Amino acid sequence: MSKMKINRWIVLTFILLLPLAGVNAGSLTHVLFTEGGTGATSTVFREGLATHIGGATQTLDIAIYNLTDPTTIAAIKTVAAKGVKVNVFTDGENNEAGDKMQTSLAGTANVTIKSDGTNGDEMHHKFVIVDAAIAGGASVFTGSANFTTTGLTTQNNNAIIVLDDAFAKSYKEEFDRLFVSGLTHQSKGTTGKSHTMDDGTVLEVRFAPGTGSNSTLTALNDVITASTKSFYYAIYTFGTIQISNTMIANKAVSNFGWFDKKQANFVSTSFNNLAAAGLSVTKSPVPVMHHKYLVSDVATVVMGSANFTAAADSKNDENQVIIKNNTTIAQLYVKELNRIASQTLETLGTNTLTDTTITNETTTTTVTTTTSSTSPNGEIRQGPNPVRLGSGSMTFTSAQAGLIKKIEIYDMSGRLVHTIAPSSLTATEITWDGRNNQGGFLGSGMYFYRAVGTSAT
Repeated sequence: MSKMKINRWIVLTFILLLPLAGVNAGSLTHVLFTEGGTGATSTVFREGLATHIGGATQTLDIAIYNLTDPTTIAAIKTVAAKGVKVNVFTDGENNEAGDKMQTSLAGTANVTIKSDGTNGDEMHHKFVIVDAAIAGGASVFTGSANFTTTGLTTQNNNAIIVLDDAFAKSYKEEFDRLFVSGLTHQSKGTTGKSHTMDDGTVLEVRFAPGTGSNSTLTALNDVITASTKSFYYAIYTFGTIQISNTMIANKAVSNFGWFDKKQANFVSTSFNNLAAAGLSVTKSPVPVMHHKYLVSDVATVVMGSANFTAAADSKNDENQVIIKNNTTIAQLYVKELNRIASQTLETLGTNTLTDTTITNETTTTTVTTTTSSTSPNGEIRQGPNPVRLGSGSMTFTSAQAGLIKKIEIYDMSGRLVHTIAPSSLTATEITWDGRNNQGGFLGSGMYFYRAVGTSAT
């Protein structure tokens, strides 16, 4: 059988480069996982958080249970020194006299710290909002990690970064409820908000405590019930009979649960009930398995700060994101579970710790840049142009590390056909091999691109 030779060209003879600032990006740009384990050496996760903080130009709103990591504190101080208004809301038990948050940040110019006091319930959020009021520039970092050195390195944790005004607004409303109004540990009284990204990804957001459709446990329960093929999860604390009973009722589908060993022994009822019912559950040997996520049918991800407990749902201040309509993201979360648990839940290829950026490419390749055009302000260069499909790639190069958040490729009708994110938060290059969002090669012709990110300073 003869092999068909791909001999088509993509030609960007007319390049559309919109201003980097002031664009509503509408995308989940990054998924990050810590390396985890006592011998962890990767700093990708911690650097990702610091880079996100460093991108603030006007405001920085941080809701965090505990903040002691020197790298994160240094990043906060750096932006505060530039005049960025920094507001931090934390759990009162981690903000007492002598605590590192007080000794390192309190009294810093442009930084204000408030807490929920010492009331027994937890202000358990872990999110950062950058430039909430800047149209097209607002972004959110949220996940399972506390901002401690162990939380950002040796513990198993995950986070997402979302560049979207409406998504950021939802988080800002929650932050203001706590920081401005002092409404801690009270039912939010609102239903979950749904945000659709440019590529069709749906992010459904809830804040606890909540009831009815705003209940994080009810939403999690519904996702498990709707699973027709599989549900896989990694959880620090699992203390609700409601969720374990729902899992048992749906145990006919493929399932696996990875529990933190210490918590599974301490809060043992759910683990024991699941094991006794024949579900696949295992205790993690790592020092702290701190994830709080579940993947349904390798299509939907439930993640955030909330553990699978009644307290997380009805007492603590928490946030939950349900990610829908993006199998690429779901696969990344299953791959992470495969890595830390050494299971073969799905055949998803090789997992690379330092390349957890969302991408629709089959591989991520570093290509030596050859440039053939330059944007008017010299911030973004692109080339070679044209590029031969199947045997070449086009590389977009920024003048500053972390400048480009993503590259969008449009056809002549103005239809978005592909979105490419950088391989890391500090990358200076984004490579495109002429494929569309579905992984197939585009046809020969002329295409435009738009760079989205933050302006160089």
